[in-house]
Amino acid sequence: MALLTLRLPLLSLGFALFTFFGYSTADALGRYLMMQGLGQFQLAFLYELFTLIPILWMTHVNREWNGLHTAHPYRLLFYCFCAVADVACVNYTLTRLPLAECYTLFFTTPLWALVLSAIFLKEYLRPRQIAAVLIGFFGVLIAMNPHIRTFSVAHLTGFGVGFFGALSLIIMRRAGRSDTGAVLLIPVATMQVIMNFAAMGDWQPITSLQMFWVMTIGLVVGTANCSYYLALKHMTAPHFSSLQYTQIFWMLVYGTFMFHEPLTLRICLGLLCVCLAGWMVIIRRKGTPVSEIPLP
Repeated sequence: MALLTLRLPLLSLGFALFTFFGYSTADALGRYLMMQGLGQFQLAFLYELFTLIPILWMTHVNREWNGLHTAHPYRLLFYCFCAVADVACVNYTLTRLPLAECYTLFFTTPLWALVLSAIFLKEYLRPRQIAAVLIGFFGVLIAMNPHIRTFSVAHLTGFGVGFFGALSLIIMRRAGRSDTGAVLLIPVATMQVIMNFAAMGDWQPITSLQMFWVMTIGLVVGTANCSYYLALKHMTAPHFSSLQYTQIFWMLVYGTFMFHEPLTLRICLGLLCVCLAGWMVIIRRKGTPVSEIPLP
């Protein structure tokens, strides 16, 4: 039996896995705080302020203060638009559809990334890896068990989450070859702060413990955003996006231990499909060239 070796650089793989762990952790903590009555826009406004701390720290460590400019301003504006549109679609969909339907639509990002990366970046997956992405999405369908009876605007915005998420990923992959992380991350975080503040409405009282968790969310999301940028410097967009399915595992962990949601056989089967898909994406047989992972 041929020996198996890792397909992806270990450090980039670690950044990618941490990215989706961080986003899952933030989702769980945000859900916990909103269940306590904290408003969605107030929560987003506060934690987005704290996301700037890891981003500014990365800028300082990498000595990128002199690189706070871009040769492609229109591309940066379009990236900001995609990021803001992605969050707007998330907020609209989450307030109008069951959670299972929401995440099933959100997890179409790897499918969009397959198409868009081939068109704009000329980055392709091999047939086995394309099959892995489809198996991963099938695992999501098994685990989430959505019941979509009628198509609505909320379903359209749910697909928009996947589309804009993939488009943001494509732009980050291309821009990361020439622009610094500060140029790409700071404007988006700033826009999110402004927009959530504008949509916040009345200020709700917040306890010191809730503020601690808000700060934790912000630091985790900010660090995950930095990992997102660093991973895409040395990973193709399809490889990176396919690892989004690992969020199913963290949803299972947080759902069981934080929200006491039942662990069913269907969820376990879906998780097995996701694990198989991840294995197919990141593992190759010894001697197979890794030509589909061009370095910038």
